[in-house]
Amino acid sequence: MNFNQHLKKTTQLAIPLVIGQLGHMAMGVVDNLMIGHLGPVYLAAASISNAIFVQFMILGLGLSFALSALVAAADQPGKEDECSSLLHHSLAINMVAAVILLSLMELAVELLPYMGQEEAVVILTAPYLRIVSISIIPLLFFQTYRQFSDGLSFAKPAMYIMLLANLVNIFFNWVLIFGNLGFPRLELIGAGISTFSNRVFAAVLMFLYVIFHKRFKKYNPRYFSFKYHKSLVIQILKIGIPSSMQAFLEVFAFTSVAFIVGWIGVNELAAHQIALTLASVTFMFALGISQAAAIRVGGEFGLGEEGDTLKAGFSAIVLSALVMAVNGLIFIVFRMELTSFFIDDFTVQDIAARLLIIAAIFQIFDGIQAVAVGTLRGIQDVKIPTVIVFIAYWVLGIPIGYLLGIHWGIGVDGVWYGFVAGLGSASVMLTWRFWRKAK
Repeated sequence: MNFNQHLKKTTQLAIPLVIGQLGHMAMGVVDNLMIGHLGPVYLAAASISNAIFVQFMILGLGLSFALSALVAAADQPGKEDECSSLLHHSLAINMVAAVILLSLMELAVELLPYMGQEEAVVILTAPYLRIVSISIIPLLFFQTYRQFSDGLSFAKPAMYIMLLANLVNIFFNWVLIFGNLGFPRLELIGAGISTFSNRVFAAVLMFLYVIFHKRFKKYNPRYFSFKYHKSLVIQILKIGIPSSMQAFLEVFAFTSVAFIVGWIGVNELAAHQIALTLASVTFMFALGISQAAAIRVGGEFGLGEEGDTLKAGFSAIVLSALVMAVNGLIFIVFRMELTSFFIDDFTVQDIAARLLIIAAIFQIFDGIQAVAVGTLRGIQDVKIPTVIVFIAYWVLGIPIGYLLGIHWGIGVDGVWYGFVAGLGSASVMLTWRFWRKAK
């Protein structure tokens, strides 16, 4: 295939993956909008709970990403049983990980009173976080079967399930938060029950689809063997653990920067949250393309010398750069309109609008580095990329942002220039490594 054909195939696979990622983010946005009607204390409790949950969730999601790349590489004639074994070994690993993460989140609940939050917020946060924490089990169950389906290039089912789950989530929230249709008004507890129920719903649908649809019949996913293959476990963990750490290092870096911005001022912190929320939405495009890149590169990598690994990878990198450039242009042109959706304060709007101009630049780099990570996962190269991600964010990005923003007094703009430095360096180093390894 030539480059344009690879670009077309990558785009076709990426579209449902991007929509699925946007659907996942939309669920959190809708939850916050509906909880916000209860009052600022409830919204603060939900925000703290979600911030804690996301840190642990991203570790689980990163671990599950190994399956799609491995299945894509193994999807060759006569290797169907290996795909099935990868699915079931990955499921066992992810369920063990879910229990461990659940235990760690319970520890976080116990530490809530020592996090410096208001007592009223802590009282609401603890029971809500406990319920949401349990949803990590159906979430990773869903993610396992989703990664299996995605790895075989059947990405649309998960997309449709996520879109349907969004509608179910809105309905459950309306019923349980506000006490409609004769149900008791459970407020934040109702939101937690809705989240858990919705993730169980999505997990069951994804499981039934993979188990019963004819296109998976040759992989025999119904057959559960209790035979343990140490080599498969090692293979999954060798990709899954570094992938998990890559995702965690990036998310934790962006979370940590909020503390630096908080030292500058309240208005700056509010503007930072607005701009970062908008940038997080557009990042879902890059994340979806990154998953498509891992699958397509994994497939070509599995063919050996007959595969077009390099073309498949760079088609995804080019696609992501173009999409993120368009999103950046939207940020620049409509920056005042976008920020006005969040707040009426003109001072905060003005700061956030400036940050969106910087975001327009750094998200191109963000799109490139995210997809480069996906291409490297496709060729099962994850250890050195994890080191690169650590250097880019924690050795370059955050220290440079601190020096510019705090030490040299540029303010929140300087902190965000640190994002440009970190993401720019990551995009160069990761892309160069893929070119070198795939070549």
